[in-house]
Amino acid sequence: MKLKPKQRVSLNLAIVFWLTAVICHAQSGWIAKRVSSGGKDLNAVYFADAKRGWVGGDGGFFSYTEDGGANWAERPLGIDHAINDIHFVSKETGFVLAGGSIFETADGGHSWREAHKFLPSEFDGAMPELYSLRFNGKKRGWVVGSASRGDVITNSILASTRDGGATWQVLQAPTRQELIHIDFVDEKRGWIVGAAGAILHTDDAGRCFMLISAATREVGQLASAGRSCGPRMADGHGLKSFHRRARLCSECNSLATMTVGSSGVAAQFYDRATGAAPGSSKRVILNKICSRCL
Repeated sequence: MKLKPKQRVSLNLAIVFWLTAVICHAQSGWIAKRVSSGGKDLNAVYFADAKRGWVGGDGGFFSYTEDGGANWAERPLGIDHAINDIHFVSKETGFVLAGGSIFETADGGHSWREAHKFLPSEFDGAMPELYSLRFNGKKRGWVVGSASRGDVITNSILASTRDGGATWQVLQAPTRQELIHIDFVDEKRGWIVGAAGAILHTDDAGRCFMLISAATREVGQLASAGRSCGPRMADGHGLKSFHRRARLCSECNSLATMTVGSSGVAAQFYDRATGAAPGSSKRVILNKICSRCL
């Protein structure tokens, strides 16, 4: 049916009104708020409740609100590093990540102190950068990031605390890609994601992290580099079809890689500190998986 000009105008107006209503409905609930950051990018936001929240950004920018975001007041930490994450584990205790440092508050964010600083000497001279922090218990927490030389990422960072952040132990993750975010859904189950599609998963409260997704190219580089974070084929054991997995055991402080094939399982264990290959301080186990590490 051909519409008359007047009918076409009425139909066009109806469509415009309908689209406007749909767009307004889709955007309802979100109101733009401008935080005076001096043009610095904002990287992190955290709200402890409906009123109290924090934002952090480049150049150490740190701001606080007590009225649900209607007004913001800057609270400098005295740093120039970008703030990458803000996370509270209770009403009073919270953490901020900036550069290689972890800042902590014990009074609900009114005052902050540098609780821990990772040094380049802990990463073969590379500069540490922390991206994400989460706790899966009152005392057990995790932080992830990367170590770099200039603009080149040289290794990942995975560290844990068992005393509420008083001390931190650096662990060697089963990937050298930068690790960007960590989160737990409960005390046992957690995930870490990173560059090049890296995904690490734990279902035992972080005792072991398993690399469940990563670029094939990276896996090959890790194996050829002789580091303790890449799967390797066991020579002479007839493993034809295979599935490769790598786990980090934070309890026994070692890494285990295994290849599951048609003729069994080859597991290789590496000392975390020395990267010792099988046949030295560790041994190859055939048709058996270490119940503690794997």
